[in-house]
Amino acid sequence: MVAVALGTDDGSRSLTFTATAPSALRAAAAANAHSEAFVTLRERRNATQYKAAIENLRDAIAEVDKRLADLNDADGNDPRRGPLERQREPFQTTLDRLELSAIISGSTGVQITSAAVPPSDRAGPSITRYTALALIAGILVGIGVVGLAEFFDHTVRGGDSARAASNGVPVIGAVRTGVRRWPPLIGPRPATGVVLLDAPWSMEAESFRRLRATLTSGDSQPTRFLQVSSAAAEDGAGSLAANISTALAQAGHETVLVCLAGTEMHLPVPTQRASSVAGLQAVLAGRAAIEDCLERVPSLRQLGVMSSSAEGGDPDILARPAAASLFDELCARFSFVVVLAPPILRSSLALEMARFADGTVLAVKPGATNTADLERVTESLALVDARAVGLVLVN
Repeated sequence: MVAVALGTDDGSRSLTFTATAPSALRAAAAANAHSEAFVTLRERRNATQYKAAIENLRDAIAEVDKRLADLNDADGNDPRRGPLERQREPFQTTLDRLELSAIISGSTGVQITSAAVPPSDRAGPSITRYTALALIAGILVGIGVVGLAEFFDHTVRGGDSARAASNGVPVIGAVRTGVRRWPPLIGPRPATGVVLLDAPWSMEAESFRRLRATLTSGDSQPTRFLQVSSAAAEDGAGSLAANISTALAQAGHETVLVCLAGTEMHLPVPTQRASSVAGLQAVLAGRAAIEDCLERVPSLRQLGVMSSSAEGGDPDILARPAAASLFDELCARFSFVVVLAPPILRSSLALEMARFADGTVLAVKPGATNTADLERVTESLALVDARAVGLVLVN
């Protein structure tokens, strides 16, 4: 964009054209073009005015000359001749002056005294100043946005915030349920979705082995019967339970993973039986034996899976005496029993199961698990005298 301004110098009859443009060359060219157009316009207007005045005077002189010629033909001594000659004299004088002025105006009238030249320095804006101001403004806005995000973010950010929100429950591990591949999107895709089966030599698999060592270490309260749950469904309890069960089975322990109603299977087992008797609820109701719904992972025979029935079953079935007998039998037949329970805040099954389990491991997803929800979960476990083994950060 080019802007041109016209100004006058005090005490003189000169005009100044000032142009502003993105580049110095464009600004100088614009100023020169406008000044030349102004001079041309003024010359044309003056020429038009002088031409009209000269034509009028010539017509007046021609009229006087005609009248004088008529008097000469009639009588050379006519007394009216003198006034006509005196009238013609000023007309001729004025005509001579106008013709001279027209010549002068065409050559030395409005002129350009100095042409515009590109300046060496920018008139504005100052790149350094505006860059500095933009940088400062960007930093201030960024600080404000981060501050607001921190103020309104009520999710768990790490181990310290998880421990504080859970009233002191320890963080016993931090795991990743997915295998990182480099370069991205290159290499074989996971076959099962279980890190210990898809990438047993990865750092992600090692994190589950460290968690296994923590859970099986000797203490005053054994954890052979373990429940895995969370505050919300997206916190990763399903993947955590599947990998914990796989880690225990890979260490040579006979392990069973029991999936309660409202949870999702994360282990590669054969197609589940469509019959309604092939489920945990059927066993608790006495309509089937444990063998009818127990399925083995083909690549890991030490690991069995017991899922819930397709129709969901009775939501109060864990409160019945048959549940205690079933889990006592599972503890007798397997070295470790891992139960995947639905989110504690959404289902009462997790609290019912907590009465049977040696302890509960809570899956916590940084950036997703709400601190208030985690606090309510630990308070709910305390109300039923259930032991919280620890928190596992799932990424």
